[in-house]
Amino acid sequence: MIVKKQFELITTKAGAVHNIVPIPKSTLAAFKVDKDDYNHLMGQISIFTKYRPHITSNIVNKYLNKCQIVRMEDYPLPGFVSELGEPVINLSAMSTTTGVDYNQFDIYSMAIYAISLYLYTSKKNIRSDNIIIVSSMIFSIFMRLYGKKSGLIGSYSYLIPKLRFLIELYVSCSMFGSEPSEKLKQKIANSLYLKYTDLKLDFDFTSVSGFLTSINENSVISLSQHTFSSLMINRGGVVSLPIFEDISRFFATIMATSVYGTSVFAIPFSKFNKSLYPKLLSVGMSYLK
Repeated sequence: MIVKKQFELITTKAGAVHNIVPIPKSTLAAFKVDKDDYNHLMGQISIFTKYRPHITSNIVNKYLNKCQIVRMEDYPLPGFVSELGEPVINLSAMSTTTGVDYNQFDIYSMAIYAISLYLYTSKKNIRSDNIIIVSSMIFSIFMRLYGKKSGLIGSYSYLIPKLRFLIELYVSCSMFGSEPSEKLKQKIANSLYLKYTDLKLDFDFTSVSGFLTSINENSVISLSQHTFSSLMINRGGVVSLPIFEDISRFFATIMATSVYGTSVFAIPFSKFNKSLYPKLLSVGMSYLK
């Protein structure tokens, strides 16, 4: 698996948004919540694990004491791992400003997110045999977003194998570090009964920008990086964008969305693919030890 350094689909006024945030301990300390808020929020999470049992309760209880809680307004995501390897919950991803205003569902889902990122990125053990299941969910998302408007569900259904091919090639190269070799392309194409030499493939498949361009240039779906990002933000918020760039963010988001009632992670994975979502949860849990 590959842990991305920074994201392409998300930018701020300060520039690129980092995945593993390169911030010194002394600087991070300036963003930490005060002791009262910290104790209150940690208490809320502990109460949640006790009275609202969740599949991740044991993991959260085991690693909760490692979490830092901050308010970093310039960082748009609800959690990250610091360069020191600490899981960090970022409250600025929420609209409320005081600890007492946070509901348990939101703060618990953010704890799962940060702890999952910490475990996935520190162990780097998400295996490449998950390429198919990850590609399948991303394909389901594209079909839900563009299937009807692009005619993929209808007169242009013959383009579906091409979309599947491009997605699996991207996931293999960008998230799992495979080389975009002819052998890999042929392997993916054979599984889809596709003649891949008819496709334009002179793109950087380690980059989400290159991947989206490949979809557009092969006339599968008319889109751009901007229009795709805007559409996903409308469906699932900014927090939905990293799932297309980093495998640790993909599974951390899957785990966080399993908290019923969270407003921070409102990505409707189960609606995108109802049968696949529980399988992804199971895979995500298997790497949380």
